[in-house]
Amino acid sequence: MSSRAGAEGTVSYVVSGYPVLSQTFVRNEVFSLRRAGVAVDVSSMGRGDRESIPLEWSGPYHAMPEVSWSEALRDALWWARRPRAVLRLLAAIRLCTAAEPALLLRGVPTTARRLAGLDTRVVHTHFGWRAIVPALYVAALLGVPATITTHAADIFMPSRRLAQRLAGMARVVTVCRSNVPHLTALGVPDSKVSVIPCGVDTDVAVEPVADHRRVVSVGRLVEKKGFDVLLGAFSQVADRHDGAVLEIVGDGPEREALEAQTVRLGLGERVVFAGSLPNDEVLGRVVRAGGFVLACRRLPNGDSDAMPVSLREAMVRGRPVISTEVAGIPESVDEHVGWLVPSEDPDALASALHELLSDPAEAARRGLAGRDRVVRTASLETSAQAMLRVWDDLEAGR
Repeated sequence: MSSRAGAEGTVSYVVSGYPVLSQTFVRNEVFSLRRAGVAVDVSSMGRGDRESIPLEWSGPYHAMPEVSWSEALRDALWWARRPRAVLRLLAAIRLCTAAEPALLLRGVPTTARRLAGLDTRVVHTHFGWRAIVPALYVAALLGVPATITTHAADIFMPSRRLAQRLAGMARVVTVCRSNVPHLTALGVPDSKVSVIPCGVDTDVAVEPVADHRRVVSVGRLVEKKGFDVLLGAFSQVADRHDGAVLEIVGDGPEREALEAQTVRLGLGERVVFAGSLPNDEVLGRVVRAGGFVLACRRLPNGDSDAMPVSLREAMVRGRPVISTEVAGIPESVDEHVGWLVPSEDPDALASALHELLSDPAEAARRGLAGRDRVVRTASLETSAQAMLRVWDDLEAGR
């Protein structure tokens, strides 16, 4: 791991919300950098899920809007005495078409002044959504590069002004190769794009399967996750496998409709809706199951997952995965580590579920192959090293 970042300055994250249950990959990235000795500061625009996530898991962070008006005025005047910083900020404001005026008046000057005292070397953000603007503003005041990690819907369904805001980024990171054409279509040159998969903790044991007949799926209960397709597929195999159970972990707007579909299909207690759970409990459910399934789909409006981290979390625990040919999923999932089927195809998904449930030995073999792949290509350390190389390269080229 490079030591330069930890020795020569702070990596400052400016994000929309932190910590967020559905964005454990952001926490994992911050955690892995800190564990390597890198000074990381996190500024969050929103509250995230802080009420349900302990500080010992998320690590320390700051809330941007929680600044008194007197503090905001004091810090704005501090920056007003630095004309070069003000000129850089005005350029960023023009680039962002004067977006987020409330933060300009309140959170940005205070956050930037605090970070100036930490010798910040780069400002990083995740997603091409709301936080991209304050990240650019803070970086402008500090006179340091801004970088971003893009994921899925943020570039599949880009906002009207995303292209011009990405142009202000010194480097654009994305989580899978299939995302690169979406970025080049937004005007980002190939030379500015780095593909860095979201890493997972590989320092976990492969525990014995508690119940080979249990299959688990994890995600927000939203249309793009394809839970309705999964239920249709499971209804085709449930009667063929005595005791087979599908456990769905997560919550969301589709829950009532999915529970009604379960009743219509006569699945009764064969489907368990576990609701939203803390991260450790979610992973515990994955470990107890014989396999993991995610029936992702791309919606007509372009919304889709890119490469759900939950797939790698299952793979690193030695659990075979079943998923669909959507976006970047085929870059990690194939017949060697699980089953890959067309999206929106309940028959193909049912066939994969049947194979998984029929042959525990083959399922275990694919599960171990999947773990080996993640350990080699997508550990927390590997992803952190790649991020540090991006920032080191920027510094070397300045």
